[in-house]
Amino acid sequence: MDNVKNDTFYIERIRSDLAHITRHMKKVDYDSLDCHVQTPESYCP
Repeated sequence: MDNVKNDTFYIERIRSDLAHITRHMKKVDYDSLDCHVQTPESYCP
């Protein structure tokens, strides 16, 4: 059996990964996330 990975395979994989990320990001507290991002303008009290 050939392991064929064409454009359709990769497109479906990307869509699946994005759906997974989107599903799990719904639970994220964005204020807390901003606080943990290492940028000069982020400030955590």
